[in-house]
Amino acid sequence: MEVKPLRVLSHDRPPFHFTDSKGEVVGICADIIDIIFDEMELEYEVIDLIPNALNM
Repeated sequence: MEVKPLRVLSHDRPPFHFTDSKGEVVGICADIIDIIFDEMELEYEVIDLIPNALNM
């Protein structure tokens, strides 16, 4: 069975989480997510969502 990383969805909300100039999600919440998932030894990826793409 292939194990896929957990997807954590995010959208820009500085300073909590936002996309930097390299296209990576960074910020306070991203740091906390890193600590928690690293401690649990789980693979994950943070995906930036644009609220308009969800018709919000």
